[in-house]
Amino acid sequence: MSRLVIFILCSLVFFVGSPNDAKAANPKMTQQQWLMFEEPRFELALTSHSFSNIVPVSQLFKDEWKEQPQSRADQAFSQNSMSLAYQAKHYHIGVAKRLDYFLSTTKQTSDAYYFIEQQQAPHRERFPVSLQMEQLQATGVFGGYTFGDDQFRVTVDVGLWSLDALRRSRLSGEVELNLNDEINGQLHLDEVYSHNNLLKRPNNDDWQERGKGVTTDISFFWNPLSPIDLTLSINDLYSKYKVNQLGFSQGRVSTDNVYVNDQGYQSFLPLYRGVELEKNVSYQLPKTVLFAAAYQGERFSYLLNAKVQGDLNFYEFGLSTALGIGNFSVLYDMKYQTPTIMYQTARWDLLLKANRLNIEQTMQLAIQLAFRW
Repeated sequence: MSRLVIFILCSLVFFVGSPNDAKAANPKMTQQQWLMFEEPRFELALTSHSFSNIVPVSQLFKDEWKEQPQSRADQAFSQNSMSLAYQAKHYHIGVAKRLDYFLSTTKQTSDAYYFIEQQQAPHRERFPVSLQMEQLQATGVFGGYTFGDDQFRVTVDVGLWSLDALRRSRLSGEVELNLNDEINGQLHLDEVYSHNNLLKRPNNDDWQERGKGVTTDISFFWNPLSPIDLTLSINDLYSKYKVNQLGFSQGRVSTDNVYVNDQGYQSFLPLYRGVELEKNVSYQLPKTVLFAAAYQGERFSYLLNAKVQGDLNFYEFGLSTALGIGNFSVLYDMKYQTPTIMYQTARWDLLLKANRLNIEQTMQLAIQLAFRW
């Protein structure tokens, strides 16, 4: 039983939800897209970005690890959004739904989980455990205004959100694996949740499952010289989500649960010992910072993108040229060896990014679709 419960706890921590990935950090139109039109327009956007340096994205989300974790194996995220917006001149307003997952762990923790799932611990070994999983799901409205002209512009957006789900799980301690396929450990659990908690605690109407939130994004566009465009955007520059009476558990998980009293009688203590209460919770999303530079040559535009997502940095270099009724762009991330292809027209955009053609093996996957009318 001890082994089974430890296994379930680790499994649930690593299971971070649907593989439907998206760019939820920016659930509205970009500044350049808004300024393409003088007439009022609607836009429907679907965006997604998932990344893992642990195991391939699909294996992580399905909780079916078929290979040993990568050399670093400490970060994963999935951000997803869908939005419908209306723009008239410098104003825009819309509705959106966002779904964000973040996983932060260590190489030792990832290895321990892999050996537990594969039941192939090479020898008796202790693994320190440290991981944090966060999930946020919200529906909201947003609006913004663009100040400036064709040479320098600033766009400010504010979003008001109804929180549909929130979870923040932390697990730390140590587990020991041995050749007898046994797991022993002492772990500390700290978790707040609206549902889907590690301890399978049911909600008997004791805690709330909904809350509210506010976010602020800002972006800058600058054309310092005729062939050069510079863009800086900061999504979730300010974010605060609040839920009163959210489910809360805090305590220790221990396989050493045998107690012998002073008369020599043995008894078995619960595997988990702690509190199960309700708690008022405030939550902030990590910022997403994107810097983009473009130099317009005679035939091609030369592109540079730098993105900071939490503790991760992404750098892309590429080219863009006119093709058919729109612009075709190709970029490449040297660090993660990931290509991006993008085609933009006046009516629709398409972006695809993956570091493997085999979807079951890709460590990074991004999709973006936008339709305007």
